[in-house]
Amino acid sequence: MENENPNSKYRILVVDDQLSMRLVYQDIIQFEGYRTEMAEDGKEGLEKYMAAERGGDWFDAVVTDLRMPNMDGEGLLQNIIKYDPAALVYITTADADKQPLVEQLLKLGAKQVLLKGKFGELISGLRHDLKEV
Repeated sequence: MENENPNSKYRILVVDDQLSMRLVYQDIIQFEGYRTEMAEDGKEGLEKYMAAERGGDWFDAVVTDLRMPNMDGEGLLQNIIKYDPAALVYITTADADKQPLVEQLLKLGAKQVLLKGKFGELISGLRHDLKEV
């Protein structure tokens, strides 16, 4: 265990309705050494988040798409923040250039709002924010 990646103690929930995006985010996040679990929409993401909290194996961060069926990323953010105001929730969206939307999500408690596919920015945010946990 002496060569274990220090990031392996962190667990990230990846929520996106597109399987291809979930897999890409999972690969990139796991490459950094973080553990991941996936959900295909906000409803499933919230169920997994709450089950993990009840089981004592909580998530250290959530990476979620904004636009999804059943429960979108904003709904997921609101539910998680209501339960845990200090939660690290990163929203990915094709609309990250729309300043009023970004401001609204940040006011609701999002840690960052990122343009979908900006993997480097996401990893930088996770590295920085998880050091402070």
